[in-house]
Amino acid sequence: FKSIDEFFNNVPAGSVIATNINIKQKPIKIENYTPGNLDINVSLRGNHTLYVYAKDNLNLEITKQDINWYKNEDTMVVKISDMAGNLIREELLPDDGEAEASKITKTAQTRKINIPNIKEGVYRIDLLNNADTFIRRIKINQSKLVVQNKIFPVDNKLYKITETKPLRIYTKYEMDYKIDFSTAHREGLQDVMINNRIFKIEDKHKTLSYLMKGHKNLIEIYLPKNDISVTVPGYFSFTKDSYFEPFDYYVTSLENYKDADYIYTDYKEPIIDGDWMIGEVTFDIKEVYVKDGKLSIMLNARHLRDEKYKSYTIPVDWIKVTLHRGPK
Repeated sequence: FKSIDEFFNNVPAGSVIATNINIKQKPIKIENYTPGNLDINVSLRGNHTLYVYAKDNLNLEITKQDINWYKNEDTMVVKISDMAGNLIREELLPDDGEAEASKITKTAQTRKINIPNIKEGVYRIDLLNNADTFIRRIKINQSKLVVQNKIFPVDNKLYKITETKPLRIYTKYEMDYKIDFSTAHREGLQDVMINNRIFKIEDKHKTLSYLMKGHKNLIEIYLPKNDISVTVPGYFSFTKDSYFEPFDYYVTSLENYKDADYIYTDYKEPIIDGDWMIGEVTFDIKEVYVKDGKLSIMLNARHLRDEKYKSYTIPVDWIKVTLHRGPK
């Protein structure tokens, strides 16, 4: 490839790119796509990012309900964007009128969004709220919809606005990966099943990680009690048929470079000075951690945790910091 743009316009489908740079991915094109109808009658807590493949008219119906466990207003913002990052529609679902930590629940609120004659392709839907608001239902007139990375289903009698009911969700990922489970309540302790294999969630406020072999076929995750967050590097769907992967290739963090087909990074080669290798890095002050006028720096040599490197050391001769400050 003669340029980065040429590379990203011609990445082989299914490739894995390891990077430490925020890159824009190329959305897929589904041939002979036929819109359908999805009714996701599942309660979700917190922010969720959805991807939908849309064609013709996009009709989206979102229902939210406040549980009012905490003080302050509970609003939800719905943002629909195209894959170039352009905001197409933004809608606000207001507070239910109960701003105190009363645990009083009122009638759920519904907002209908219609975007006619939408250009066929992948769109991102961000559902932005806080832990005091539940997404109670999602209805859409399209047949492909997934949740990115993290899902937090909460259909559990603990919250008194819904019953405890089991949920099946689906995912796949072609590299080796891990699934993380976490719950904050006793009611969320349960035996989850991944393709009929049982994983016991026995501790509150603790993330339990299970390593999984990469697979090309969908796996089923069964949650008998919900009230548990589940995290994967890919996507979730609520039905097998609605699953799709929004992009032509996978993007993973740079630390997973061994599993990648390509590495894309802004790595700067060190300067060789005798027996020393000198590396330089520049940070914008907005990107670093400053507290009480003090700048904190951490040096992280991740490979030293590997058994074969456990006796290694990295001598640091000096660290020079130069602060450039503009005029007031």
